[in-house]
Amino acid sequence: MTRLLYVCLACSLAGPAWGFGGTEAQAVAEYTHGMDLLDKSDFHAAVKAFRAAVADKPDYAEAYDKLGQALCDEGRQMDAVPVLRMATTIDPRLTVAWYDLGQAYERMHLDRRLKADARTRAKLKSSDAPLAIAAYRKALEVDPPNDIWAEAHSDFRLGVLLRDRAIAAWVALHPDQSLVAPPEPVAGRLQASPPTVEQANLKEAM
Repeated sequence: MTRLLYVCLACSLAGPAWGFGGTEAQAVAEYTHGMDLLDKSDFHAAVKAFRAAVADKPDYAEAYDKLGQALCDEGRQMDAVPVLRMATTIDPRLTVAWYDLGQAYERMHLDRRLKADARTRAKLKSSDAPLAIAAYRKALEVDPPNDIWAEAHSDFRLGVLLRDRAIAAWVALHPDQSLVAPPEPVAGRLQASPPTVEQANLKEAM
């Protein structure tokens, strides 16, 4: 509450200098209230606050990003994706929005509406990995970097997904071999060695 009052006061004082109108100042207040609700894990109320913020300020990229994050936290990844894409459209340099978009794609199969639909969940889990990879790449393309936390987490998730892709490709090429068993001699030579976690990352994932 203290933080909300402080931001409201700051907006009212800075409004003339920034060119803020009352609607824009209200958007900042709603955004700050939404952040407080996120801190309290009250995701449903946070969604309402961030929706109010973007209604008052339609080009508020940060509010769209946090709205998408709150929707994901509610288990509504399908609703979050277009919201997060809006954030990246408004501000392509908002690194955290690209990271959150990647997270939404990675977790699409966990959308609460798919709870009883195992077939669709399995399909989304495999089909949306390339979309997540693309989002993380976009986060890392922002130059100069402006969000170390989001950049580091995008780097990590990109490495994990590339590792998983490499392992899946190896398994597809060697279906008769185990990833954990040591290679056995075959006709005087060794079988193709399964990749370790480090090797599976490949050069880029490393």
